[in-house]
Formats: sequence, C-alpha cells, structure tokens
Amino acid sequence: MRKIVIILIFFLSLCSCETENQLTSDKSLTYQIESEFNSKSKIINLSKIVDFKWDSLLILEPYSTIKSYEDSLHLNLKNIRENYISYRESLNVLVFLKNGKSIKISEIPRKTLEFENLNLLVEKSRAEFIKMENGNYKLIDEMNRNILKRVSGIPKTAFWAESEGKGNWFDVEWINNHQNMTRISIFDNSGELVLKSRFMKVCPVNELKFIEDLKKEIDFYDGKKIQLKDNCYLQTN
Repeated sequence: MRKIVIILIFFLSLCSCETENQLTSDKSLTYQIESEFNSKSKIINLSKIVDFKWDSLLILEPYSTIKSYEDSLHLNLKNIRENYISYRESLNVLVFLKNGKSIKISEIPRKTLEFENLNLLVEKSRAEFIKMENGNYKLIDEMNRNILKRVSGIPKTAFWAESEGKGNWFDVEWINNHQNMTRISIFDNSGELVLKSRFMKVCPVNELKFIEDLKKEIDFYDGKKIQLKDNCYLQTN
C-alpha cells in the first residue's frame, strides 16, 4: 500500500510540474511585435526584431488543438499544451521554437493584429510578412517576393518566367513580328540588369514560327539564349 501511495505521489508531482512549467505569453515580446506590426512599415521581418535564439515559428489560430501539431509536425509543445487557444476565438498565438521545442509564446489579440497564414511552421529566415489591403498580414511567399523585387527596381512592364529553378524578369521593349526581332531587357531576381539586347527568333527549319506573345512563349534564359516553349529560342542579334 505504501508503495502504491509513493507511485501515485510521483505521478501527481510529474503532472504538477508539467502544469507549472507551462509557458505564458511574454508581455515584452508581445509589445515589441505589436509595435512593429502597427508601425508604418509594409513589410515586417520577425527574424530582425526578435532578439533571442529561435529557428522556427508556428502561428496558431483560435481553437487549435496543440497535440495535433505535435504529432503532425513532430514538435515538442508539451510546455504549451494547457494554453487556452483551444477554446478562445479572440487570439492567435505565435509560438517560437528552437530545435523543435517551444521556447516562447506571444498571444496576439485578433482585433490588434490578424494574420492570413495560420497553422504553418515557418523557418526563421522566411518569417517575413507583408501588409495586405484589408490590413491583415500575410506571409511572403515566392510570388510576393518577386513582386517586391520588381517594386525595388524592375520595370512594371516586366514579367517573370521560370523553368526548373531558372528564372528571370523579362521586359519586352518592342517586337517586329515580320522580321522576328525583339528588344528585351533581362533582370535577375535582385533587380540587377543581366542583359539588354536585340534578339532574333530562331526555329528548326520545319517549325518556323513568328513572335506573337512573348509573355506566353518565353520559358527561361540559359545565360546565352532565351529558350522558348515552342522548340525555338531567341538569340542575340
């Protein structure tokens, strides 16, 4: 009997420790995040404003079941299992992790700050958000990144073309359909001008085609030629 009592006390103390060690919202961190997002900046990079050591971020929406994310994402979230996000609709919870374990949390009222990308595990290097027209913040995906790069130096008339990881911005200045000639400026994703030149469309003898809509025809730039999707290519002239 005495042995059973000791075992029960042991397990009760373990449960008690787990409950006592639950993370609470870091008020200083929350203030810092809210202040940054409520500033006039359109783009917020959390990796630059959060100064402790972390490597990934999980944003939980209301009614999230924390245990399910532990299982599906292979994370250690036992120190936030008791968080009341599971039954509160007024909050989003930002969970900062290190080596797969939650180390700090910030409870953000939705009336103060709302996110459009939720329930995602985000690497620290990609924790950048852009303010949308509706006032919400959205995680910057690759398409958003390309749009931002264009704003910072690439002509608005340029379009992005990519194939198998090779991509560039192409700005078509003019086209002479009858001579199959065009003038194009090519930019890399950082906004640097790679090449500005006249090009001539070259096709196999039995597959001669005129330039029509380069936005639909361009596949990628291989460093020497602009490869097209119709078995032809553009060669500098």
